[in-house]
Amino acid sequence: MVKKLEVHLGFKLHILRPPYWASVTLAILLVTSCAALFFNWQIGLAGLVFSNAGFWFAKKFGNILNLQTVGQLAKKMTRESYFKSRRNPNTFNKSEIEKILVDLFSNDLGIDKSKLTREAKLS
Repeated sequence: MVKKLEVHLGFKLHILRPPYWASVTLAILLVTSCAALFFNWQIGLAGLVFSNAGFWFAKKFGNILNLQTVGQLAKKMTRESYFKSRRNPNTFNKSEIEKILVDLFSNDLGIDKSKLTREAKLS
């Protein structure tokens, strides 16, 4: 159903993730492979290749839904694909862009929303 929705929208949503047990197992393999590089580089390299391929497959075939509500999906769509999610991609709303930027800086960089004003310096 997610694939049908993505085809209908015309862009990827990236709302499915692999199970946590798969991610944790591959992360342990990755760390172990990095350590193994110092003892036996062939085994370490094989482990790195296997863990990277595993992460790729896990991401590609993940089937756990990340979001709980339609509102969360709408926020994710506007945050990651604002212009593609608009009815007319050639237009934008300045107040929407400001809210999206505040949310991005707050969520991704851990900056308090009260400090993110129009006059706030980036440096």
